[in-house]
Amino acid sequence: MLRRFIDIQVNVLCQDLASLNTIVDNGSLSPPHDDVVRFILAEISVMTDYLRLAIRTATFIFGIAPVLRWGTFFHRGRPVERVRLLLGCRSSRVSFFRDFVRFYENLVLLALLSREGSGG
Repeated sequence: MLRRFIDIQVNVLCQDLASLNTIVDNGSLSPPHDDVVRFILAEISVMTDYLRLAIRTATFIFGIAPVLRWGTFFHRGRPVERVRLLLGCRSSRVSFFRDFVRFYENLVLLALLSREGSGG
């Protein structure tokens, strides 16, 4: 159950980051982003145990943190709220949030630019 919750957070997080980073689109970067999510989950699964545990724990914390503000989990938040949170974390003074979002954002961009026909 916990693993499923974290996978859902990763899915929504990746979908939102992919959408944010494909505003100027050349066609091959457009949705669906299911391949991006699968790529990131696969990358996390092959990490060493201590890194995988750290990333999954950080993702869990990120997923439940909005409960205090929105009254619901990250994946159940409105898309506008989720994007606002991601943009805020991207430029946060707190390195945990900034680095967490950059980690996922970099993996999303790697997956998007590795697509066939992306020019990457």
